[in-house]
This record gives sequence, C-alpha cells and structure tokens, in this order.
Amino acid sequence: VIQGLLQANKSTVTSVDRAAQLLAHEAMRVFHDRLVDSTDRRKFFEFLADDLHNYFKVKWTAEKLQNEPFLFGDFLDLNVPSGERVYRPISDYDKLAHILEEYIVRVNYGGGQENQLVFFKGALEHIIRAARVFRQPGGHMVLVGLDGTGKSTTVHLASHVAGCILYRLTLTRGYGQADFRDDLKKVFKMAGVQGSNTVFLLTDSDIVKESFLEDVNSVLNSGEVPDLFDNDDLDTITMDLKRAAAEAEVPDTRDAVYQFFIQRVRSKLHIVLATSPAGDAFRQRCRTHPSLVNCCTLDWYDEWSNQAMLRVASVFLAQVDFTGIGADQDVKILKDNIAEICVGVHKDVMEQCLRFYQELRRHYYTTPSSYLDLIQLYSKMLRQQKQHYMDNKNRLFVGLSKLTEANSLVDTMQEELVNLGPKIEEKAKDTELLLQQLSRDQEAVDQVKTIVEEQEATMKRETQLVQDYADQAEKDLESVLPALEDATAALDALQKSDISEIRVYNKPPVLVMHVMSAVCVLMKQKPDWKTAKHLLNDAGFLNDLVNYEKDLVSDKVFSRLKKYTQMPGFEPDKVGQVSLACKSICQWVLALEHYVEVKKMVKPRQKRVEEAKEALNLALESLQEKQASLAKIQGHLGVLQEQYDDSVAQRESLRERKVTTQLRLQRASILITALADEKVRWVASLSNLEDKLQGIVGDTLISSSSIIYLGVFTAPYRREMISHWWDSCTKMNIPVSKDFTLTSTMAEANTIREWQNEGLPQDNHSTENAIFVKEGHRWPLMIDPQGQAIKWICEMEGSDLKRESASDPNFMRTLERAIRIGEPVLLENVTEVLDPALMPILMRELTNRGGQDIIKIGDTEFEYNHNFRLYMTTGMPNPHFLPAVCIRVTLINFTVTFEGLQDQLLSTVVQQEQPVLERQRGELLESIARDNTLLRDLEDKILSLLQKSEGHILDDQVLVDTLEKSKTMSGEIGHRVAESEDTQRKIELARKKYLPVATRGAVLYFVIADLAIIDVMYQFSLVGFQDMFRLCINVSSSNGKVNRPGSGDVNDP
Repeated sequence: VIQGLLQANKSTVTSVDRAAQLLAHEAMRVFHDRLVDSTDRRKFFEFLADDLHNYFKVKWTAEKLQNEPFLFGDFLDLNVPSGERVYRPISDYDKLAHILEEYIVRVNYGGGQENQLVFFKGALEHIIRAARVFRQPGGHMVLVGLDGTGKSTTVHLASHVAGCILYRLTLTRGYGQADFRDDLKKVFKMAGVQGSNTVFLLTDSDIVKESFLEDVNSVLNSGEVPDLFDNDDLDTITMDLKRAAAEAEVPDTRDAVYQFFIQRVRSKLHIVLATSPAGDAFRQRCRTHPSLVNCCTLDWYDEWSNQAMLRVASVFLAQVDFTGIGADQDVKILKDNIAEICVGVHKDVMEQCLRFYQELRRHYYTTPSSYLDLIQLYSKMLRQQKQHYMDNKNRLFVGLSKLTEANSLVDTMQEELVNLGPKIEEKAKDTELLLQQLSRDQEAVDQVKTIVEEQEATMKRETQLVQDYADQAEKDLESVLPALEDATAALDALQKSDISEIRVYNKPPVLVMHVMSAVCVLMKQKPDWKTAKHLLNDAGFLNDLVNYEKDLVSDKVFSRLKKYTQMPGFEPDKVGQVSLACKSICQWVLALEHYVEVKKMVKPRQKRVEEAKEALNLALESLQEKQASLAKIQGHLGVLQEQYDDSVAQRESLRERKVTTQLRLQRASILITALADEKVRWVASLSNLEDKLQGIVGDTLISSSSIIYLGVFTAPYRREMISHWWDSCTKMNIPVSKDFTLTSTMAEANTIREWQNEGLPQDNHSTENAIFVKEGHRWPLMIDPQGQAIKWICEMEGSDLKRESASDPNFMRTLERAIRIGEPVLLENVTEVLDPALMPILMRELTNRGGQDIIKIGDTEFEYNHNFRLYMTTGMPNPHFLPAVCIRVTLINFTVTFEGLQDQLLSTVVQQEQPVLERQRGELLESIARDNTLLRDLEDKILSLLQKSEGHILDDQVLVDTLEKSKTMSGEIGHRVAESEDTQRKIELARKKYLPVATRGAVLYFVIADLAIIDVMYQFSLVGFQDMFRLCINVSSSNGKVNRPGSGDVNDP
C-alpha cells in the first residue's frame, strides 16, 4: 500500500479527500482484489469506510466505495511519455473509456485484426489494475478467472497503455523446457539489455510443462533463473551493457555488469500469469509455487454482471439492421429486449450447466466469451437469413408476376387477334390501289426521263465539241505568248543608258530608224526621228512598251506596222549589229506583230465559240426546265412510293402482329398450363416466407443461442431450454414463429434427408448436431463414443477427407497441408487437453496481407485456404473439457439417443428378417433424396429463367420451351417421388411390425449404459451390443423362438 501511495505526486494530492481517495484505491488494489467471496468483499468495504471516517473524517459509505470510481492512473494524457506521467485520480468511467478507445486507435491494437472492444465498468477497473502494476518496478500479476473472461485482452491493452512491450510464447508441437528457457532469455534481454518495460504473459495453455513454473517462481523470488545463461551469453550481455553500466557507474567486471543486468530485469520485467480456477491445477500451483501468491498482485475476473452484458449486447446490436423483417415495434425497444434475452439465455445456460453436472455428472462451462460469440453469431446469422429469405421472396415474386402478366394478357391478345383480320384486309386493298397508281405514274416518268436523257447526251456531245474548238484557239494564241514575254523581258532589262545610246543619234542608222518608226506607229505617233527622240526622252518609255495593250492593236496600226517589219534587215541580229538597245526593241516589235497576227487569225474562231456557247446556254435552259419537270414528277412518284412502302410495311406489321399474337397465345397457354402447379406452390411458399420474415428476429435469436450453447447438452435439456427461450421471446414482444423448431429454421428438408442418407442417425437430436457442425462459427469437437459422428463425416466428405489421430506426432503436417490446399481433416481421439499447436487454427488467427489471409503456426507462415474444414472427435463418453477448450471449439454431444438407437436396431432386425425389404427401403431413401434435390434444382432453374427474362416474356420461345421441358421433367420426378413416398410408407408400415424388438433392444442398451452412473467401471461398447443383438436375432430365428410380425408378441430373449 505504501509503495502505491508513493506513486502519487504532491501536485495531485491537494486535499484530505484526495488523500483518502488515494489510500482507498491502493488498499482496494492490495487487499480487495485478492478476495473472492462477495461477503468478504462487503466486509472489506465496511472496514475501509470506518477507517477512512476515523482517520480522514470523510463520510463515505461502503456502498459509495463499492460503486463509485475511486481510481488512479497515469495515462489520462495520451501525448505525455510514460516516464513523465503523473499518477492522478480518475473520476469518470465514460472519459476513461474514451481515452482507452483513443489508445486502441493509436497503437493499432490487435496486430492488424479488427477487434471491437466494449468498455464497461468491470473491464475498465481490470485495465486500471493491470496498468498500475506495470508502472511499478518489479510488479507482477496473477489474473484468475475462467477462460473467456477477457484476461488476455486486458493485458494487451494495459501493456500499451503503460508503455510496455508485450511478449507471448509461440508454441509449436513438442515445445519443451529448452524452448521455454530460450524465450526466457529473450524477455530477459528485452528488459535487461534493451531496457524495455516488458510484460511476459503466460496462460494455462502456454504451461505445457509444470517445470515452466519453477523458472517463473525463481524470477518472482530473485529476479533470475539459475544457469539460464552460459558463459557465451554472459560475455555477450557484458559487451551489450558495457556503455549503460559505465553511465550507471557500475564496475567494469562481468559479475558487476551481470548484477546490473539482473537489477534491470527485476525492475522492468513484469510477469503475468492468466489462469483459470476450474479444475485442480490452480490450487496445486499455488501450493507448489507460493511466490505466485506472495510476489504477485492478484486480480479475480468474475462473471460479467447483467449491466455489463447488456452494455456489450447494445453496442453490437446497434450495428444490426432490423428494417424489413417484421419488426413492427420501435427498433430501439426491440434491440433492448433482444439484449435482455441474450443476457437471460446466458444466465439460463449457466444454471443448466450446474444442473447438468448434478444430474448427469457432465461438465460444461460458459464464459463471457460464449456470450460474445452469441451476439456476433446472431448478428451474422440475422443478416444472412434476412438476405436468404429476401432473395427467395424476390425470386418467387418475380416468377408469380411473370405468370400473372402472361395470364392478364390472354384476353387482350384474343381481342386483338379478332380485330387484326379486317385491318389486314383493308390495308391490303389500299396497298393494291397505291400500286396501280404507282405503275401508271411510273410509265409517264419513264417517258419524260427518256427524252431528258437523250437531250442530256446531245448537250454533252455539243458542249464537248465547242470546248475542243475553244481550247484549240486558246492553244494557238498561247503558243506565241512565250516569244512576246521573252521580248518584253528583254525590254525590261534595258537601262536608261541603253536608251540614251539611241537618243544621241542626230541622224540614226537606217535600221535604228526603221525600228523606232515601227515603235512610233504602235504609239500612234508620226514615224520620224524627231518623234522617236521625243519618245526616247520620256522616262516612262520602256514601261509603256512593257505594259503595252497587245490586244488593242487596230487593223490600221497593224497594216502600217507591217510596212516597216517587212523592210530588209528588220531582224534582231542585224539591228543588234548597229545598236544593242534597238535589238531588244526590234525583237519586241516582231513578237508583238506575230501575236497580233495570230490574234487576228484566232478571233473569228473565238467569235464562233461564243455564238456556240450562247446556243448551248439556250439549249441548257430548255434542258433544265425539262429536268425540273422530271424531278417534280419523280418527287411525286417518290411520295407515292413511300406511301406504298408504308402501306406494305403496315400490312406486314399487322400480319406479324397477328403471327406474334398467335404465338404469344400459344406460349401463354403453355406457360400457364405448365406452371399452374408451381404457381400454387409459389404462392404458398411466398406466404411461408412472409411468415418466416415476420418471425426471423426471434427464430434467429433462438437458433444462434442453440448453436452457441446447446451442442453439449442431451435432447431433454435442449427441448426444455428452447421452449423457455421461445416463451421469453413471446413475453418480450420479440417476433418469433409459433411453430419454431431448430431443424426447420436452419436446414432444408432435402438437406436433412441427404445427411441421413450419408449415415447421420434419423433422430431429431442428431439432426440438430449436424446443424451445429455446419453452422457453428468455431470448429466442432464431437463427443462420439459410439463413432456415429465419424461415420457421418467420412461419408459426407468422401475421399477428400484426411483422417488423423491426435496421438500421432505428425498430425500437424497433415493439418498444415490441408490448410494450404483447402481439404477437410478429421482429427480423432482428441483428449481433454488440446495440443497448444492447434490454437492458431482453432482461433483462426489470420492476418491479411495484400488481400490474402495468412496464418502462422509455430514459426511458419503460409496462405490460408478458406475451403479448409476441421472436424474433431473424442471417444470418451464423458470428457471433462475445461473452459480453455470450451471457448475455442463447438462442443457437440453425438452420444447415441434412444430414438436413434431404436431406428438402428430396427434396421438390424429387418435386415436379418426381411433383407429385401430393408434393401428396398435404403434404395428408396436414396432415390427420394436424389429426386427431391432434382426437383429443387428444377424449381430454382425455372425461377432463375423467369427472373432473368427481359422484354415480353411471351416472345422468348427458348424460355418457354425450356420451362415446358423443365415442367415436364419436374412432373415426372414429382410423380416418381410420390410413388416412392407411397412405397416408403408401405415399407415403414411393414417395418413397424418389428418395432417392439428394436425398442426392447434400445431399452436394454440404455439400462446397461446407465450403470456407469453407479460406477465408472461399467462401460459397454455400442458396437459390441449391436453384435450381441444381431447374434440373438439369428439364434432366436434359427430356434424358432421369434414370433413373426402379426403372430403375437416378441418373445423375451
């Protein structure tokens, strides 16, 4: 207590009340938490209240101390490092819960797995207690409570809160003392070398050898384990701690450094033993290892209170959607009522477990873990059942809608078919008239079109001739242009100095005079030298020559020009001998003359071309008028053609409608006739689904409760508890089916029949067991002293099943391979203590990496195939499984029942007396199951086809044909099933004559089986009894001592 008081800071203890609160908290942690009995705890609070009043003058009652939060902790501020935290009071549970939720978010609690924690008062106090121990140097804990009460979860979270590293054992098959010491070395180095605050958590399943606790006891007593480290380890520790030891002023010797190492281990290592009080192991360990009591803080984990369980249920149920499933009352009230039922179910089972042991000496444990499983399974099953019912309801509704649609269209289509005949005839007459008019107009159009086409051809020929004539004239004219252009270019190349050379002549040479006279003529000037010089003096002379209008030379000017150009020597070369400048002018004059001469020759042609074009234009206008007239006629004809085409299309459309309507009527008749029986059955099924949806909330609640809790109980206990839960649901206004049964709610009749054909006994208890195997969310562990479960599992799984014995040292290899490839495994001969190596598989400890689930078994990680299935059986008739097993598996009692054995013995008698009858019965059962499966598949196919059909259902011939074939096949199968069931009834009637013999045999077996209640030495094998029973029948039959059916009672053996 004093050590706890010294953890507080003076800044937080500022008043007498605060000091009293601190003392109360530390006293409760040291003394109260060790107490088990509620009377002792009450007495403690009374003593504490009196002492606080006497010494601190505070008037706190025992009730106040017990119910209000007298708590202290140092983790209220998440941002403060653990070494700088202040130990302060915590007065608000809600605030504490919020802070812990923030811790969960920050540290990603759960190693990547999604864990939803619900913080209620008891859970918060346990976390406070653990965090208090972890902040104390050398603090250790023993957590005592049934498995599944949250001990490991508390340590996980408290370790993070206190800033500690949590270390747990990774058990493998064959894990022993040497492996445990290797783990001890690791935690010692974590605490002593690395200086990390380390929590070493050990659970009952981790202690596979009691010698582990001897080392734990040494650590608790002295902080070390003798001979844990060899010399090499010590040398390594000395080297690793050399710097830290020097800073702590520890002498540089191996012994001194080792003592420094041990001191750090004592301070920073916290050992937590999470153990269960069930059985004798805990008591024996406390006697053998007193340090567990003397050196550890004890914390008892009691059963959760009703308020805690209600809180947990409310949190989980808040996420469940109850819309559309018959819940007419307020959803919040409904969820509150369901939470109360869940609490009541858990309490009921706890009471029945005690009665179960008292009456039948059979052990079974329920823990809060089972309660959590109930809530989670209920949420999951409700969602799945709702989806299943809604999907089936929608399929049936769509199927019925399609049939109703087809039925409602029949009268309309018949009336339409009557009206279509006259419409088709009338449309045919209109089409014929349009065709006659179209033919007449087509003849006129063809005549006009012929004339227009002839004129177009003539116009094309004449236009081509005129164009050829014009092209030739243009070609002739263009042939002289290059010479003129060359001469003009030569002129353009002359300089003023060249002109000046000519101008300086007073009396020019004859050839120069002739050239300039020709220029004067072209310029319409007097052809003398004076005029020529005047022209030469003009600055724009050359430009005038270059830009001369060659097309405007008159005939008079041309005649005068001719006079000079024909003079002797009027040649560029000769002129060039006299004057180079005049040579270019001479060349230009001659080229111009040649151009004008050609122009005069071409001009008449051009005139004729223009005249021809004018004539063509007149002809073209006439042709265009005729073309426009033709286009107009053709347009009218096109309108008529469209009218005719429309009329034909309407006529064909009417005919197609008639054909389609006739086909639809035929298909509707086929569809309605074929599915008439289905319609009746679907209506009934839809009504049944509506009823199930109305009661799904309560039905699923009772079913999930049965799956979680009832597997281990015998049939009378199951019936009693299910009836009680049904009454509770009714009283709490939770919708539940009036005729609820677990088998009808959780399994189809065909499925049950298949199980029975695979070897499952036909009694209701065995059917419920099969449901527990299939629907349980944990792997099943079946109590199977008579081997009935093994027979069924082997037949159901077939050749893929891998059978292993739990005593086989190599069975884990088979399991690992099956997990990888997704195969089923049957593990037989399981003992009361499960192999620790199985724990990751049983708890499904999966980690998702890159979208792939990974499981770690021992030191090996590999992919988890979700097709993997695990079945476990034990041949012990009355095993005592501790809570550590109960919370990790679905325990199922496959012990033979009176009804099941009676049926088996009846088959034995009939097999002996009338083997043909029994063989027929077996064949019939298989045939009925097979045919019923086919019927169900056909119905699913029909509904699926109707649901997927698009457009008008009566237009889908393939669909109608398929439905008709399916219906025909369904009718044949249904008839065969009816005949088989009738035959089965006759066979069963014949078999019942042998029922007294089977009943007598069953009574005898259970009489001798109950002898084990008197003394456990009385054990009898069912197989041996059946052999003896068969032998008695054979002997009696051969001696004639058995009366045949109908001849009297069966003689006593």
